Amino acid sequence: MYRKEEILLVSSPVMYLRYIIATSNVTSFMYDYALKTDIQEMERVSTLSISLFNSQFAVDEDKSAVYNAPSIIGKYIRVVYYSEGEQNPFHASSNLHAFISQVLRWTSNRISEGIYLTKPEGDCSHLRTIQPGSFVYENRFCVFPGEVFDIRLHAPPTIKDQFKAYYLFINQEVLDGYLDKQVSSLTRVGVITSSTMHDTVGSAKLDVLALYTTMYSSTPLEVGFLYIKLTDTFAYDIWIEYPANSRTL
Repeated sequence: MYRKEEILLVSSPVMYLRYIIATSNVTSFMYDYALKTDIQEMERVSTLSISLFNSQFAVDEDKSAVYNAPSIIGKYIRVVYYSEGEQNPFHASSNLHAFISQVLRWTSNRISEGIYLTKPEGDCSHLRTIQPGSFVYENRFCVFPGEVFDIRLHAPPTIKDQFKAYYLFINQEVLDGYLDKQVSSLTRVGVITSSTMHDTVGSAKLDVLALYTTMYSSTPLEVGFLYIKLTDTFAYDIWIEYPANSRTL
């Protein structure tokens, strides 16, 4: 018997687990995907219904599925359970349509390699290097030679223990402004900074996503999200979130 752990982006009230559950010992947590930590443990209830509070979940042991409140769609949960390792057939069939849709999106819009952020050597908490790479946008293959992201140039947080979010992306407007068409090389990625500081990364992320919809009309290819907090020593704590849909099937 093996301990299994799945981090799931809730896309519907009923989510099928990857493996068949072997015991009734199933726990679920609201999960902060950016900080890679649990927010709270959820309460398991016995009734198989989606009429649940945000903090509740139910388990269909016959189909190895978890039931959640519709109001947490779009949020992440972490499910821990035990299995003999058998694949759950309901997981495969329920995800077939989503998989095909993602394949069609991924073939025309994806990051092929690279374009991730690293910390340079030395004491440079305000700097991150966006590594070189390549991408496809609307079936057009382009390269990106990399660039330095200096937090100080993008309105960093000024209040301790508060977060600001930075949305890095590629879209048609960015290509129109920064693509060398002769060599298909993009000189910089788009950046949106949250309009204010926030107590949580979740609210900071919603801030930049809302700003995107007011500023652009084309579909974004998401490079990543940075969440930056000012510490007691006036350094920057930085978390990076890479949206999986831009990079993997």
